[in-house]
Amino acid sequence: MNTDIYNAISHVQRRRKLLALLEHNPQDESPVYFDNPPNSRIEQHRQRQQMVNVHLPLLEKLGFIDWDIDQYEVTKGSRFNELRPLLDRLDDQAERSTE
Repeated sequence: MNTDIYNAISHVQRRRKLLALLEHNPQDESPVYFDNPPNSRIEQHRQRQQMVNVHLPLLEKLGFIDWDIDQYEVTKGSRFNELRPLLDRLDDQAERSTE
């Protein structure tokens, strides 16, 4: 696996955002919670700050997303299709594990 792809999917919040984009384009810039939303408003704020200050800038730099900061919108980037086969596989595995 190439380093950019590994970096993109190695953190759960980035992986979840990319999986959400697989299903629905565009997304807002907030973190995506599939199973366990944060237990407190402090934790929600911390995760949102990480998304805005760390995860989205990295994914944009790698070209996997486009991020319109003014509109609070995240869309698939020019390199998103490089991730698609892996994201499809991860999505399929997640669906099978919940059946």
